[in-house]
Amino acid sequence: MEKLRYQLYRLLRWSERYTKTDMIYLTKGGFWLSIGHLLAMIASFLLAITFANLMPAENFGNYKYIMTMAGMLGAFSLSGSSTIVTQESSRGEDAILLRAFKKNLRWGIIIIIIGGSLSLYYLFRQNYLLAYGLALAFIYTLISSAAGLYNSFLVGQKKFKDASLLSSLISASSALVLIIVLFVSPQVYTLTSAYFIINGFLVLVAFSFVIKKFKIHKSTLSKRAENRLKNAPHLSLMNGVATITSHLDKILLFQLLGGTSLAIYYFAMAPINEINSVLKMIIPIATPKIMPQTAKQIKSNLPTKMLKLFLLAIPITLTYIILAPYFYKIFFPQYVEAIFYSQLLGLIVLFIPRKLITVSLLAKATTPVLYKISFISSTIRLISIIVFVPLLGIIGAVIAQLITYCLDGLIAFYYFRKISD
Repeated sequence: MEKLRYQLYRLLRWSERYTKTDMIYLTKGGFWLSIGHLLAMIASFLLAITFANLMPAENFGNYKYIMTMAGMLGAFSLSGSSTIVTQESSRGEDAILLRAFKKNLRWGIIIIIIGGSLSLYYLFRQNYLLAYGLALAFIYTLISSAAGLYNSFLVGQKKFKDASLLSSLISASSALVLIIVLFVSPQVYTLTSAYFIINGFLVLVAFSFVIKKFKIHKSTLSKRAENRLKNAPHLSLMNGVATITSHLDKILLFQLLGGTSLAIYYFAMAPINEINSVLKMIIPIATPKIMPQTAKQIKSNLPTKMLKLFLLAIPITLTYIILAPYFYKIFFPQYVEAIFYSQLLGLIVLFIPRKLITVSLLAKATTPVLYKISFISSTIRLISIIVFVPLLGIIGAVIAQLITYCLDGLIAFYYFRKISD
């Protein structure tokens, strides 16, 4: 066994000549993230099959609409603190987790006001399903936005094994509960209740576990970390605008075409989201490595890594486009209408390398520049959705996605070339 490990070690070190990457670090972190993601993918896949077979498309569309509205509420959370927790915990600022948690809870009053107002609005409109769903959604969003920071902390600490095991446990447990509910009572009310309650409870358990394991009892930070945490609202505003526009296509589809169209669009996107999430595993691994580098080092090293990631994405994209019809006919025969849309959306995988640029911009770009990038990106997405979705329906939403990803990549690369220390 020791001999095998030594040979593997030598092979990885040898490969660094060509990858220009710390392959030992990448393999250690990637292994645990891959294991965790594989388990989450299996759970998600089984859940999707269960949904497709046990729930009518219209009802499933209503359920996904509530989930979309819950995602919209996340736009008003202090989401920018997640990036800061990762950055500062990688520098030894363990107390950042507790401080960011408390700051998120205080900030949560905004979520309560907006979520509560929306819930009351639908209650007065006698849409009791949405009123009930949004009431649960804002409570869940308040909890998850604060307690969910445990994962950002673990990534910053390079504790990929712990992060992977906890995320796998939450994903698998949530999927199992929802599958049981689908068999017992496949109603939108029961599914919504099960999702928010089980996920809210598990994320609190995970947060408590991390606090106890790392013995984080004090919340004293260095002056630098304090200043970084004060910047969280700026990052959150940028994230919030992007979050709202990212959900707008689903909301318009539901309002214009109903739950069935939203269900078809969801099943068209689902495999692409899973493929992207596999490739994006490189981002949490790369973040602690990129953050300490100078702008000159980043501009020198990153383009090569982006090119290699792009070359990896090409055969993955082509393979998916070819195999998609068979995949849907075998596993989701109820949604074969989604095949063409999903094949087009497969092109999104080619834009994954831009995520590395995003990390470098967060590390080196000034706040005004980040605001500018966020504003331009959100404007492009907003205009694309408003123009194409009402005119073309689902295919319009697909076109809007592709336009946004393409132009986002060009804008990010333009500002990447301008970063400096």
